[in-house]
Parts: sequence; structure tokens; C-alpha cells
Amino acid sequence: MRPNGYRPMLARLGAPEDLDAQGFLFEPKMDGTRAICYVNSGLRFVNRRDHEIGERYPEFSFRDSIRATSCVLDGEIVVYDGHGNPSFSLLQKREQSRTSMAGLLSSQHPATYVVFDMLELEGRDITALPLEERKDILSATLGDDERL
Repeated sequence: MRPNGYRPMLARLGAPEDLDAQGFLFEPKMDGTRAICYVNSGLRFVNRRDHEIGERYPEFSFRDSIRATSCVLDGEIVVYDGHGNPSFSLLQKREQSRTSMAGLLSSQHPATYVVFDMLELEGRDITALPLEERKDILSATLGDDERL
């Protein structure tokens, strides 16, 4: 762990035959910003450089959709184009703009937090559990929200 907590999982280069290997799960690369979300009374997002970035995403108001008092999520912040595809260029507009522009950009190009894993639940580190089990816990904990 780092001073701010957990480290986001980053994509690794692999070969197509790796997808058939036993013990691997496939998750698509989303062309987003990998970020850890610390959930307590609010939401706090930290990127892989250990910078807090939540102020860039005022549309992330999905705290009530998370059925836990506290947890730590590992996911990717993605901005989709008008056709439902992740758009790295639209995300970069969000990432490189001044914080004062966040409200306007959130309405023009809203982001979504795509969650891949749960690392902690109710103050308990669950990373030693098998990934499939953590994904089951994740599914049971997250509710429906268009930004989550």
C-alpha cells in the first residue's frame, strides 16, 4: 500500500492465447483513468500517481447506490462518446481542464466509474479472497446508477 492506501491494478500486455489460460479473467481495457475510490460518508478518488481527482467529476454522486458503510473500489473513470465507446480524447478534455470547468464538462461529457474489484469492505481488507468471490461481493454491494 501507499501513503494514500491501495494501488490501482493496471493493465498488462498479454497474448491472445493467455485468455484461454486457466486462472485468468478477461477485463476489457477501457481507455480511461484507473482510480481507487474510497467510500465512507462520501467518495474520494485517487489516481495511480496518488493524486486526489474527485473534484474533476462532480457528476459522481452515486454514494447512495453503494450498499456499504465503507469500502474501497478499484475501477476506471471513462468518458463515452455518442456511440457508447470509451473516448480517451474526451477523457483528456476532462483531465486537463481547470477545476472551475468541471461542472460544465460534466454536463457535456459525463464520466462513468467502471468498477472492476472491491479491495476492502466495512474496514476489512478482502484482497486475500479469490477474485471471483470479491466480484460477487461487489455485485451485491453496488446498486444501479448511470454513472456507476
